[in-house]
Amino acid sequence: MRDVQVFPICMRELDVLRVEDVTPGMRRVVVGGPSMDRHVRDGVELPPVRTTGFDDDVKILPVDPVTGTLPFPVPRNQDDGTVDWPSGSFPYARTYTVRRFDEAEREMVLDFAAHEGGLAATWSRTVEPGDTVLIAGPKHSASLPREVEWMLVAGDETAQPAIAHCLEMLPADLPATVVVEVAERSHRQELRSAADVDITWLYRSEAGGDSRLVDAVRTAPWRPGQPYLWVAGEAQTITPLRRWAKQDKQIDKKFVEIAGYWRRREERTDASPAESGQARDAAARLHEMADLATPLVIRTAVTLGVFAAVDGGADTVDAIAAACSTHPGATAKLVRHLVLLDLLSTDGQRCALTEVGSLLADQDAFLNQSLHDDRIHTRLELSLLGLTETIRTGTPAATNRFADKMAEPGVADEFHEEAAFSAVYRAPALPDAVDLDGVRTVALHGDGAGVYADTLVRERPDLEITLVGHPDRNRRNLADVADERRGAVHCIDSTDITPSGSPVDLAIAVDLIDAHPDADALLLLSMLATSARRVVLVTDVLDPATTDDHDTEDDLVRMCLYGSGRRTEAEVRELIAESLGADARVGSLGWGPRWSNFGADRGRRRDPPDDSRLNLAGSRPAASRTRPRRPGQVPAFSPRDEPEREDALSPPGYLEIISERESPRRGRGPEQSYPAKSGRLERWVSGCHRSSGTHASTGHSRTVNCMTLNYVRFGHGSPLLLVHGLGVGWRSWSPIIDELAEHRDVIAVDLPGFGDTPPLTGDVSIAAFADSVADFIREHDLGGISTAGQSMGGRIVLELARRGVGGDTVALDPGGFWSDRERAVFGATLRPSIALVNMLRRFLPALLGNPAGRTLLLAQLSARPWALSRDTVLPDVRGLADSPSTGAALNALIHGPKQEGAPSGTVPGRVTIGWGRRDLVTVPRQAARASELFPDAVLHWFERCGHFPQWDAPKEATRLILDRTERG
Repeated sequence: MRDVQVFPICMRELDVLRVEDVTPGMRRVVVGGPSMDRHVRDGVELPPVRTTGFDDDVKILPVDPVTGTLPFPVPRNQDDGTVDWPSGSFPYARTYTVRRFDEAEREMVLDFAAHEGGLAATWSRTVEPGDTVLIAGPKHSASLPREVEWMLVAGDETAQPAIAHCLEMLPADLPATVVVEVAERSHRQELRSAADVDITWLYRSEAGGDSRLVDAVRTAPWRPGQPYLWVAGEAQTITPLRRWAKQDKQIDKKFVEIAGYWRRREERTDASPAESGQARDAAARLHEMADLATPLVIRTAVTLGVFAAVDGGADTVDAIAAACSTHPGATAKLVRHLVLLDLLSTDGQRCALTEVGSLLADQDAFLNQSLHDDRIHTRLELSLLGLTETIRTGTPAATNRFADKMAEPGVADEFHEEAAFSAVYRAPALPDAVDLDGVRTVALHGDGAGVYADTLVRERPDLEITLVGHPDRNRRNLADVADERRGAVHCIDSTDITPSGSPVDLAIAVDLIDAHPDADALLLLSMLATSARRVVLVTDVLDPATTDDHDTEDDLVRMCLYGSGRRTEAEVRELIAESLGADARVGSLGWGPRWSNFGADRGRRRDPPDDSRLNLAGSRPAASRTRPRRPGQVPAFSPRDEPEREDALSPPGYLEIISERESPRRGRGPEQSYPAKSGRLERWVSGCHRSSGTHASTGHSRTVNCMTLNYVRFGHGSPLLLVHGLGVGWRSWSPIIDELAEHRDVIAVDLPGFGDTPPLTGDVSIAAFADSVADFIREHDLGGISTAGQSMGGRIVLELARRGVGGDTVALDPGGFWSDRERAVFGATLRPSIALVNMLRRFLPALLGNPAGRTLLLAQLSARPWALSRDTVLPDVRGLADSPSTGAALNALIHGPKQEGAPSGTVPGRVTIGWGRRDLVTVPRQAARASELFPDAVLHWFERCGHFPQWDAPKEATRLILDRTERG
């Protein structure tokens, strides 16, 4: 129940104006300067900064405190209102709440919670007035809640900027009860408000470091009237308040906003057996469980409430069965399988949630809702049961049609709720995206149209707005209009294919043609064109070149439901041309309005509106997003030439297509990790280790090997150095590096000729690579550091241990222990594989985007290539093709000396060698030779694992590295 404004996402370089400590626990940085106003950057005219909400946020990109630069190219503004984020830049950015914005002085205040480490927190402690910083956003603002009589606001120090801002914005007639938890009394701030505010302060230092936030909210005095609950803080801590708000207080979810600003990860000491299998991170595993039984088992457990029961204290099979009202014997079978899926753990008697299972414990979270048998997502996706008949006939299968689904109890209401949620972040862009000059009457069609009506009444009260549809849809749409604006919206009960008796100036059809096969869509378009002088279609379009399997999955689901699939822009144009003989003016709705002008309005030339966010270069509409995206993943656009505009008489009606793109949709897939707000505890540093020519530092120079070693460094704990094998460089560790960084100060290097490190100038050999890493360790004063390497990197860290360099050593599937015949086979098989990758390089994203392609290309490297994701393997495979030292390093492995060993008692720390039972590159029998040459080593076998444990067994590989380097 908060009105939303959507703004273009702009990257700006702002000046640091002032820096001060608000309390010992909060650092304040004030930014401003000319870039706060309209200006041109990257060839794009950027509008002034706008922010009106109390919890608006921005992304900041502080420079690396070691190098003083960013470890990637500076993100660039696009002319469609988005930012082009180079690889690695989006996860590097930190998200912080705008504490205050001074419109007159054009100053923005950002508060940073103090904590050890953390890129942004470190920057806030060292930044000085006169410095500059890159900041993107805010991209949207939400108003204070409407239709409420009081607010209950709570959070920890990460939420304190938003809470303070909220209290300052509260009008005198909107009271609030507030709970704030900070580390200690000295961190308390003076909070001001014109409203009647009751504030409770909690200090963890007075509770043994434990949080009392949830209990304080539950026991807070309850005011009369409709409340609005706003809570932010550590995600796991505040999760119980969702259930409390729904079940105990029965607050309608439209009046509840609970946001995890950060997530604490704790090291587990009771790893389940499944962790030694094919586990990846929680989000990816849930998506990639592709067999038929697994998704049905997960949905059954979610629907029955198994995870919520365990979270609520039911820790035995009988207790779970009692809580879920299920048969004990059958429940035992279900629990046994859930343990093997790593969703539950057990010690033989009692059950507990695993990290993955904990994602399913909150019954009100979207992830649970999307997997529940009785919710809209599963009901619609079950239409895929008729896919065979649909593919044969091109029409929906009997009983799986959308009309059949909508007849099921509750489906129509849930379908509308999803449509309205999407519209909340799209509708605010409509007044800027569509030319409303000369428009007086507007008719809106489709589920979610009420949100558009509310926006138009709020922004253009002079318009006459009418909702058109059958009575139930009109009722649902009208309920989405704010009470104070509902009287300005009229309803006409009618079918969508009934022509209007009196044409309106503008008809807006929200996702309407999506639900109709071509023949019905043609009739619908003809009706709209005769009922309005101009028509705007708001519709999802499919990028035919998409490499996102969720896009194509959604296409198939719609084909099974509607008989239409998700149309491409060309297909929509063909429908319009066939129905009306008209062309269309095309643009995007949401973040990044982008238009092409394709017609005129009844003889009047219609130039696009004068708006800096509108671009006349044309666009390829982005596909709709049906799953949460990884940090840094942004929609790609391929501009084309703009068709020539001309004055002409239009056919009946003027149609515009708006593609919906990149809005915060509650699509399929697990909830994303929470954005970093003030106080997120993490550190990311990257830079270059220079050992080229003369190394300059304060007052002296030194000559070392002629090369430059690139590296990244982040995390906290004892230091750990990662050395990669053939491939993309340090990014080869991407599947497990984040988890390692939760427990270690991770330093990952690019070897010479890989990643961003230039090649060696002399001979390339394993010894030379080892020299470069040894130099790096010495130059960075990292003596005694634990090391881990994989493949060629595994051999390098063993060579370092043999030389007495470093501390504990973990080598995964190391090279160098083959027989002469095995080495010949290695070269004869791997060299053609690399040549094939080079030949197919341009097709790699598509080939690796499907299981068959992954199996074809990666069978030598992975035991289960079909089960991997494209995003996991694509960087390494591309690295084989692109890295300048791939060929030379391969020659060194094939023709160079074998690995020497280290007598017992001569290595500096513990040595652990991990080997995949199904490794086809360094075959398992080589492990015996490695053990003979390194008699102090402990051998660990990865079952069902190929040459890349970080691919096939990431959790097991992570645990092995952490366990065997725990002494640092």
